[in-house]
Amino acid sequence: MQIMLNSVSTTTSEQEKANVFSVLFRLNYIQGKAQVALKKYAEADAAFKKADRAYQASSKLSCVTDDECDDMEIKLAQGRARLSWRQKKYAVAGSEYDKVIDLTKRRYGEDALELIELYQENGRLEQSKGRHANHDKAIEMFLQAHSIAAARYKYASEEIVDTALALAQAYSTTGREEAESSAESYLNECLGSCTAVYGPDHKKTLEVHDELARLLVRSDRQTNEVYGDYSENVADTHKLMASIHLAQGSIEKALRCYKRCLNIEVLVLGKNHKKTKDSERTIDILMA
Repeated sequence: MQIMLNSVSTTTSEQEKANVFSVLFRLNYIQGKAQVALKKYAEADAAFKKADRAYQASSKLSCVTDDECDDMEIKLAQGRARLSWRQKKYAVAGSEYDKVIDLTKRRYGEDALELIELYQENGRLEQSKGRHANHDKAIEMFLQAHSIAAARYKYASEEIVDTALALAQAYSTTGREEAESSAESYLNECLGSCTAVYGPDHKKTLEVHDELARLLVRSDRQTNEVYGDYSENVADTHKLMASIHLAQGSIEKALRCYKRCLNIEVLVLGKNHKKTKDSERTIDILMA
């Protein structure tokens, strides 16, 4: 790297200098990202400062375009935002995320795909503040991400799954009763997309099932209000709800959920299926 710095003074053309500064920027930027991941924050800060010097030098050269400068500034702002976040410098990180979002809008447009990751990160930054979190701001960030994903991707896509799930969880985190219906709506959207993308038995789909089941337990709702048709997944969700009620010491509610599970398993799987028999045994134990 030092050799490259020394070579700047010996180059004869602006383009050669621009090429050297471009490489220096990329090397230091990548090193800064790596140091953040390794939790070596002082080293990360030093690397980003070197990248910034390379960017500043590049921006003074007439052969370097505004778009190239914007791209470097965007990368640098996001790197610094992540560094400040890891250091729990929330105000600084928030300011950097606001900056990088504005820069990205200016460079790529208001509905650019690049904004999805930035809105998601900004939302998670807000949530990471714990009791000081502004949940409304977090929801707004996740809404922006989901809106772009919904406009740019088809319904059954990984991006829709991720943004809808993050938005649903953000609503659930508020602890407000009126937010539960919004959480349920986005979980249902996520579940439909997730089932289409990954299949009904995929780990991700089952995780969304579990999230929805916990929401139903909190709001004391019936599973078939959401799922409708009988299926093995519906039975599994009733079983999960029963286990949640048991953990909370609500034996009667757990028993009702197990009975609903058993009824569906008998219809879908048959009386002699292992899962049906396991549910019967569990009910007998709870009844005893």
